[in-house]
Amino acid sequence: MRVTNPPRSVHIGKGSGKIGKVDIEAENRNEYLRVQGEFAHEALSRIVHGPGWEKIPDIRKRDIYARVLQRARQKATLVAMPPEVRREEARRISQEVRLEYAKTPGVLDGFVPDGIDPTVE
Repeated sequence: MRVTNPPRSVHIGKGSGKIGKVDIEAENRNEYLRVQGEFAHEALSRIVHGPGWEKIPDIRKRDIYARVLQRARQKATLVAMPPEVRREEARRISQEVRLEYAKTPGVLDGFVPDGIDPTVE
């Protein structure tokens, strides 16, 4: 099993990574690694040392590891980019997208997302 380096950025969005990419500060990357490692170690220790682990086929074990590591990354992302920071970044990205689309006349007529000041350029 290999552990990847902490990301330099996270994506704002519902796991899609399609809304925007936000840089993570170095200290938050370290916290990301700590949380990811602790979560994965705790979860996998319980699973691997639990009854019946030896009887599970290797391909299924690989899937279990992959799912636990995915959850560990998700949990670590919430620490590296707390909800209040994510909300603010989502607003910033939304404002940028709105301004970009506003360059095309008529595209955003009447559209004002929540929390966005339409008077800000």
